[in-house]
Parts: sequence; structure tokens; C-alpha cells
Amino acid sequence: MIATSRRATVGFLAIAALLALTACNGLKIDAEAETIAKAAYVSLVQKDDAALIAMFEPAQRTPRAGAILPQMRALIPLSPAGADAIRAQQLDLQQRWPDG
Repeated sequence: MIATSRRATVGFLAIAALLALTACNGLKIDAEAETIAKAAYVSLVQKDDAALIAMFEPAQRTPRAGAILPQMRALIPLSPAGADAIRAQQLDLQQRWPDG
């Protein structure tokens, strides 16, 4: 049971890592990985747990895997940061630490 929980957690962390990497402008990710990450994010945001769990490896499709989804959903900001918000944050950081 613990190993299954760890595998599910690793699966979720992998999805989160893919989502984080797709947010970085400088990194090149293959199109298939980006498509999967975006689909996983959309399923998570829209609370389509069945579609999200269908993306998991068969061994990770457990009740515990489904139980973690609300916790992951709670980590998503209520309002997504658009390009303007990100640029404003970058400018703010540059003004605070011009030598950094």
C-alpha cells in the first residue's frame, strides 16, 4: 500500500514538474509532453478526475491517487498569472535587485 501511494505521489509530482517546465520560456519541451501536461492541467482545473486518472499508468489508478487530486487542486492559484502579470513581477524583481 505504501509503495502504491509513493508511486501515485511520484506520478503527481511528475505532472507538476511537466507543468512547471511548460511555464518556462527558455526550455524546449517536445510537443507530445507539452500536450500531455496541458491536458493534465486542464483536467485538474476542471475537476475532471476520471480523465486525469485515465492518463496515469495502470498501476497508479488507485483510490488513493484520486484522493490526492483535491489537494493538488488546492495548490493552483485562483487567478492564473498571465504574461502581463509575470512581466510585472520580473520588472519588480529587477527594480529591487538591479545587480541580480
